[in-house]
Amino acid sequence: MYGNDIKIFPIFEQTPQIWAQFAEIQFAAMSDYYYLSKETPGQIADEIGGYYGRSPENFAFGAYDGAKMVGFTFGKVNDGRGAHLAGRYLMRKYQKHGIGTRLMDAAERVSALYSDTIRLINIKDRPKFYGERGYEKDGVHMVKKLEPIDGSVPLFHSMHRIEQWVCDIRNSLEGKEIHFPSTPMGIAEKIATAINTERRPAYVAVFDKKVVGYLLGRNMRNVREVNNLYVHQEFRRRGHGRALMQNFMEFAKFGGASKLELHCYEDSAKVFYNKYCGLRATDRLDHDHMSKTL
Repeated sequence: MYGNDIKIFPIFEQTPQIWAQFAEIQFAAMSDYYYLSKETPGQIADEIGGYYGRSPENFAFGAYDGAKMVGFTFGKVNDGRGAHLAGRYLMRKYQKHGIGTRLMDAAERVSALYSDTIRLINIKDRPKFYGERGYEKDGVHMVKKLEPIDGSVPLFHSMHRIEQWVCDIRNSLEGKEIHFPSTPMGIAEKIATAINTERRPAYVAVFDKKVVGYLLGRNMRNVREVNNLYVHQEFRRRGHGRALMQNFMEFAKFGGASKLELHCYEDSAKVFYNKYCGLRATDRLDHDHMSKTL
């Protein structure tokens, strides 16, 4: 009935409104438990907000039936003890359709970017489900060893290792790119600020346990802008750039954007954006400006 009709998207900007949606879903998914505990959705929202307030390294994914969030998973990374998963919840009528599995897949893929293990903090919700996914009891928690990932994944939190990968990518292009306004480390620091503080949408391409490409976007009302898209010189023409753009365009369209824009200063890159992503020059006075209707 549901299955693949439900879309899974990252939630880069977690706000009190998002926490309230989380709380409603969590309350509905575990109504029997909360009936006994007397805890209200408002109290749950406060707990979730407190968790996020203490953890700038958080990540979250939502499951959506159209524009309605019907499930979510959230956790944090880079706290010195590997990745932590706070929970995964679905409204009851959406359970047993494989949606929870897809939420867990998304959370584990992101966590594998930062850690080789993930620790499940809250196991009162369906411990059997987690056990079937390879989680093992470890005291009051459950732990799973994560496999290395390949492909494009959202980037919720930048840290030193990722910043170094960004430097490697930009260093590989030095002397080959016309538009190179800053040092690689300066660029990496600006990207870290954009992701960690401004919570702007970002994706990275991973190959052989290493980040080989990245995309940094910006939300502007009904327009989404690609600020940076770079792939390491040695890993170009392997589909990494297309995967990054595809993920960002899907995210942008779901978020209500009607247009995608970017500025491109390289002729070869303009060919890429036009041929594989459908963007074209639309400003007669600014030939470096490209856009696409979503």
